Amino acid sequence: GVDTDPSDTVHRGESSSKSPRGKPGSRRRCHKVSLHIYDLDSMMAAMNQSFLQPLGLGAFHTGVEVLGDEWYFRWAENEESGVVWMRPQAHQVHIYRESIDLGFSELTEGQIR
Repeated sequence: GVDTDPSDTVHRGESSSKSPRGKPGSRRRCHKVSLHIYDLDSMMAAMNQSFLQPLGLGAFHTGVEVLGDEWYFRWAENEESGVVWMRPQAHQVHIYRESIDLGFSELTEGQIR
């Protein structure tokens, strides 16, 4: 099944007026990159917290935020599988847990997009 409202996501390579877009090929570098971590559901959140985390384990969904969009892989049994974007920390199925700062990208905005 699809794990988010399709109207809130866009497949890689598509464009949408909802996504904050700069000028393609922008030369500015040092774009902040963050990893957003989600529990799969409330039951898995309890298992992660009580049993798996003390063992250094866990089962999570993740997304990477750069340039104001969060990118993640979505699996579906149709053509909607693939890398899509959404508003950061706003997954409609999984439960937001935390973010990890990954530093800054050395790529230009044009190279990232």
